[in-house]
Amino acid sequence: MEVIFILNKRTISIIVPVYNVEKHLGNCLESILNQLYSNYEVIIVNDGSTDNSTKICEEYAVRDTRIKIINKNNGGVSSARNAGLDNMVGDYFTFVDADDTIEPEFLSTLIQNAESNKADISICNYRSISNHLKEHYSATGKRDINAGKHFSFGDAYGETIVVSACRKLYKTKAFSGHRFDESMHYAEDTLFSFYCLEKAEIVCYEDVFLYNYVLRSNSAMQGGFTPKMFGRIIAYQQMLEYCKENHVEAVDWLEYCLYDRTHKVYIALTNSEGMKKEYVEKYNEYKKYLVKNLKKYLRKKNWRGKIIIPFSIYFPVLFEKYEAVRKKRRG
Repeated sequence: MEVIFILNKRTISIIVPVYNVEKHLGNCLESILNQLYSNYEVIIVNDGSTDNSTKICEEYAVRDTRIKIINKNNGGVSSARNAGLDNMVGDYFTFVDADDTIEPEFLSTLIQNAESNKADISICNYRSISNHLKEHYSATGKRDINAGKHFSFGDAYGETIVVSACRKLYKTKAFSGHRFDESMHYAEDTLFSFYCLEKAEIVCYEDVFLYNYVLRSNSAMQGGFTPKMFGRIIAYQQMLEYCKENHVEAVDWLEYCLYDRTHKVYIALTNSEGMKKEYVEKYNEYKKYLVKNLKKYLRKKNWRGKIIIPFSIYFPVLFEKYEAVRKKRRG
């Protein structure tokens, strides 16, 4: 009981960027208000929404005084998150995307792990939700406390730890002044997370599913090609160059991640209707890179990957038709 009292003295700032998410916003905010841990503030950054999101935000702010609203002109998710960081008062902070949800134990588990291990960052696992159905994963419940700066670089947890700024609880004092790069419109959270993990002295992770990532058909990850996808490649290029100078042990892992992301963008470009002229040069550049590094990449792939990946690179149009038939059969 004494431990719970001490923990509740720590304020957590939950930053929620909002832009035209009226269909999902209610579920997100309900999941936040259902937290077992009660000492928190919710900073909703309304990034120039033009749908019913503004009204929903205002209704929830009336309902619970812990909710604060910042209204601003549309500037993108990085700008919205930075506005939240500039206005928070918490001892810790976390990010929840407005179309995602969190489990009731999300805050209590993360802060318990952070305080008991004196960690700068406390992390949990996540599950994906598609068509209101949670994908089934097996959580081990394993806890990992790493008292060094290299938690995320090429270890057993790999890319899943780095890629998102969400499902992490950050100690405010450890990351004062740390902000998102507003010039990036894709993978900006990957870079933010990467450099926070690099700066952290102690990071703790518990393999429990407390964050629910909602897959949307119109999102950049789930839909077709968008120029924003180039940002993912840029992000991994930056991380790779950084690690070549500072963490040589992570280079092999990041080269693998960069190849994987480049391949995904290459396929998306192939599938895009009427590829624009300005993308042809990038397309050829990516193909040259993929062919050059194919052998090294395939070392970590199973037998199916060793067949499909080369097929998709050398015969992208045929691969597109193959994928269309496969998806149709799967219904």
